[in-house]
Amino acid sequence: RDRVRADNASLAVLNLAYNSLGARGCAHISPALGKSAALRDLSLRGNNVGDAGAGAIACALAGNLTLTKLDVADNQISPAGAQSLADLLQASKALELLDVSWNSLRAEGVARLAAGLVQSTVQRVNLAWNSMGVRGAREVAAVLRRSATLQHLDLSKNAIEDEGAIAIADALRVNTALRSLQLNGNPCTARGAGELLKAIGVHRTVRDIGVRQLCVNVPAVGLFDPLNPTGHFRADLATAPGRALVEAHREADRQEASSTDSFLNVALNGSPLDLGAGRDFQDWAPPGSGTLVYDYVSGRRPPAEARAPRDDAFRALRRELASTHSDDAERLVHLRFVATSQYFSCSQAWELIASFSHDAHVDVLAILFRRLADPVAFGSQIWARLAPAARAEAERRLGDALDPFLPEDAKLRVFLTQVDERRAAEAMPNARENAASSS
Repeated sequence: RDRVRADNASLAVLNLAYNSLGARGCAHISPALGKSAALRDLSLRGNNVGDAGAGAIACALAGNLTLTKLDVADNQISPAGAQSLADLLQASKALELLDVSWNSLRAEGVARLAAGLVQSTVQRVNLAWNSMGVRGAREVAAVLRRSATLQHLDLSKNAIEDEGAIAIADALRVNTALRSLQLNGNPCTARGAGELLKAIGVHRTVRDIGVRQLCVNVPAVGLFDPLNPTGHFRADLATAPGRALVEAHREADRQEASSTDSFLNVALNGSPLDLGAGRDFQDWAPPGSGTLVYDYVSGRRPPAEARAPRDDAFRALRRELASTHSDDAERLVHLRFVATSQYFSCSQAWELIASFSHDAHVDVLAILFRRLADPVAFGSQIWARLAPAARAEAERRLGDALDPFLPEDAKLRVFLTQVDERRAAEAMPNARENAASSS
C-alpha cells in the first residue's frame, strides 16, 4: 500500500496478481488508486477480492481518465460485483480491455455487466468460465447488436448450448465491429455451429473464431456454409433441419447454374438414387423420411479479387491448427469456419492438406476447393502431390468440376473412369431382368 501511495503520481503499470489481497487489501489500496494520474494497466487477478473488493476498486477507479486495461479474473466475483464493474464501465472514458474470466457471474451477473458494456469504450472483453449458459449468451447477444466498439470477445467454457449460440449468430448478422470471437469448450452441436458459420459469412468481419472442443456431431465437411457449400452431406428427411439442408443446396444449385453436376453420389437409405431418364436432382421430390447422403460441388468460382493471406497471417493459422486442436475432426471444424471468409493460394492449401492425416486429405480438399485464389496452380501444387488413392476419391467426390484444373492425362483417366461407371449403370437393369427371367 505504501509503495502504491508513493508512486501513484507516475505509476503506469501495476501487477498485483495472486497476492492474496482479499477485500481488505483492496480497501487499503483503493484510495491510492483513486489518486493515480498515470495508471494505464492494473492486474488484480487471483486475489479473492470478491464482490466487496470489486466494489472498492470500481469506486476508486470511477474517475480515472488513463486506465486502459483492467484484469480482475479469478476473484470469486458474483452478480453483485458485476454491478460494480458495470458502473465502472459506464463511468470510464479510456478503458479498452476488461478481463473478468474465471469468476461466478452466471447469467444474472452477465446481464448486469452487459448494461455497462453497451455504453462503454471497451474493445476486448474476456468472460470465459463464468457459467453464463444460454440466458447469459442472450445478454451478450444483445450487447453485440448495439456495440460499435467491442472487437474481441471470449465466451469459452460457459455452458452455452445451441440456443445461446443461435442468439449470438443472430446478433452477428447485424454486428460489423467484432473481429475475434472465442467459443471454445461450449456444448454446442452442429445446429448451433451451423448457424454461427452462416452468420459470420454475412459481413465476414470476424476473422478469428475459436471453436475448439464443441459438441459438433457431424463431420466438418458436412456443415453447410452458404458461401462455400462444397462438401459431403447427410440429411435425415424426417426432420426439418434435414429437409432444409437439401433445399439449401438445391437453391445454391439454382443460383449457381453450373455447367457440371453439383449433386454427386446421391444415395437414399444406402442405395443409389435413380432419378429416371432425363431428370436431375432439381426435379426430384424428396420423400417424407429416409436418409439422403450426397456430395455437393459448388459451381461458384473465386472472384477475381480473391487474395491469399499474407505469410505472417497464414503462419499464425498454421500454428493455431497445430498447437490447439487435438484431432483431425476438431481441426476440420476450425478450417471450415476459416474458409468461409478466407481464400488461399494453392501452395498454402497444400500445406493445410498435408498437415492432416492422409485419411482427411480429401475432406480438406473439398473444403478448400472453391477457396483457391490461384486455381491455375491446382495441378502442380496440389493434384501432383496427392496420393493415388486420394486422387481417386477426389475424382469421385468432385467430379467434372475438377476438369479445368487437371493435367491432360488426368482428365483422360477421369473420363475413362466415368465411361466405365456409366456402362456399369446401364448394364444393371439388364442384369436384373436376366436374373429375374432365369429364376
